[in-house]
Amino acid sequence: MGPLSAPRCTLHITWKDLLLTVETPKPYISSSNLNPREAVETVILSCDPDTQDVSYLWWINGQSLPISRKWQLSGNNRTLVLFGVTKDTAGPYECEMKNPVSSSRSDPVTLNLLCEYLLFLCEPGCHPKYTWPEARPLTPSQVQEQRPLNLDIKAGHDD
Repeated sequence: MGPLSAPRCTLHITWKDLLLTVETPKPYISSSNLNPREAVETVILSCDPDTQDVSYLWWINGQSLPISRKWQLSGNNRTLVLFGVTKDTAGPYECEMKNPVSSSRSDPVTLNLLCEYLLFLCEPGCHPKYTWPEARPLTPSQVQEQRPLNLDIKAGHDD
């Protein structure tokens, strides 16, 4: 019997002189929230479908996922929990399914971070007072990088 040609992501099993071919599907990423509030919300990513006899690997920005306190993997690595997502941990993420003869990677998924802004509603005569810890204007790099400012805001009333 000559060599067989098989599509990518195929597992060949010989059983009682029969060749069984089991194709593993291309994985995709499911998310508990694609639009988390920046630095506030936890996001759970899952590598789907749940498949037996495969290893799950995660990638961020095209590189294997490093060890970090910013995330946690489930026991079988199929689920990735991201704590307080920031621009550095927004992705893109990819998951990979791997078996002894092949592997397949998902399409990338990037989280869309939502920034929170303060809105003050005052009755007539109320004037919010803003104090910056460092009394200086914003620099262009602070605006582009969306760094949060520590504001001490007190509402006062005209008497």
